[in-house]
Amino acid sequence: MSGENRPKARKSRELKVKDLDYTVNYKPTGVKSSDDIQPCHKIIGQERAVNAIFTGLNVKCAGYNIFVTGLMGTGRTTTIKHILEELDQGEPELHDVCYLNNFKNEDCPRVVMFKAGDGSRFRRDMGYLVSSIRKAVPKIFLADDYKERQSRIVREFENRQKRLIQGFEERLTNDGFVMVQLQMADGNRNEIQPLIDGEPASLDKLEQLSKNGKFPESRLDELRRLWDSLRREFDVTSVESKKLTMKLEDALEKLDFSMLSPLIKDKVNLLKKRYPAEDLVTYLNDVYDALTNDLDRFKEAQPRRGEQSPPAFRKREPFEEFSVNLILDNSEKDKIPVVIEKSPSYKNIFGSLERVVDRFGYWSILTGHNRTPFDLLFDAKYIYH
Repeated sequence: MSGENRPKARKSRELKVKDLDYTVNYKPTGVKSSDDIQPCHKIIGQERAVNAIFTGLNVKCAGYNIFVTGLMGTGRTTTIKHILEELDQGEPELHDVCYLNNFKNEDCPRVVMFKAGDGSRFRRDMGYLVSSIRKAVPKIFLADDYKERQSRIVREFENRQKRLIQGFEERLTNDGFVMVQLQMADGNRNEIQPLIDGEPASLDKLEQLSKNGKFPESRLDELRRLWDSLRREFDVTSVESKKLTMKLEDALEKLDFSMLSPLIKDKVNLLKKRYPAEDLVTYLNDVYDALTNDLDRFKEAQPRRGEQSPPAFRKREPFEEFSVNLILDNSEKDKIPVVIEKSPSYKNIFGSLERVVDRFGYWSILTGHNRTPFDLLFDAKYIYH
């Protein structure tokens, strides 16, 4: 290479002290206080990790999770929580979840999902349905029309029963017998006895007199035949009397049904129009059937047919089975909630159900956690720390 084509070396220059000094200007122009500076919402120095998290969040398939590890104090939980809260979910489809009583199998409650806010509204509407019916029914029972119909039915059956008993009593009188009430160890017992000299006497006593020759044996045999016939007729009369009592109860139940059924049906139909979903219509039909098939519940803690006294659970709350258990309420949320669980055990994540015996001797179920599986399955983002 010729000397003419060689690059010329630059002449060295001596650096002075001021050339080595770097001064940072901490007073930017136009900034008087921190109010004039926009806050930083980004994660500083973790660009690769943040990109990886966003990649994982874009996986929409079920069963995928993001595992984050690092040194303590590096802001792992804060970073994840911040990203999840700021994640653009559009308009998330949040749900409310309710447990409803299954009237056909109480150990398997119905699970019904609502749009966010509709679950709490349905619970209020069901509470109003029951409370309004409970307020209206006593007024019907106290109405003059109801009392008149009830009295007419009772008088009719009482007259029929009276005629039945009178017919048997006439037979007793004509045959020279009378009905007496004997006091026994287990209670009172009715007994048919013949009248001897105007006084009732038992057949055992007459047999003893006959053995002693103080009462004709032929007369005793005749009284025995009459007693057997009267006893059979008394049994038939007792059965017929019980049948009339049962028919009276059925007639009164039909009266109650005819008076209350239209009221209950109208109120249930209002809810069916407001909640036309098939599962809710089915549930409301069951509610109508349960209310109309057990009208005794409106007569506070009254014994039902075949009961000596009402059971303790009905004394406590006869309408408890119509309550709505709102186990997931998203009515006040506008985005998917972020839940931080520092001890991700099965019980802490899914909750627990425990059976306990109350003071009345009846089983009840207690939830052991304020969260349920529906938080995890439907409308929550979980961070397990």
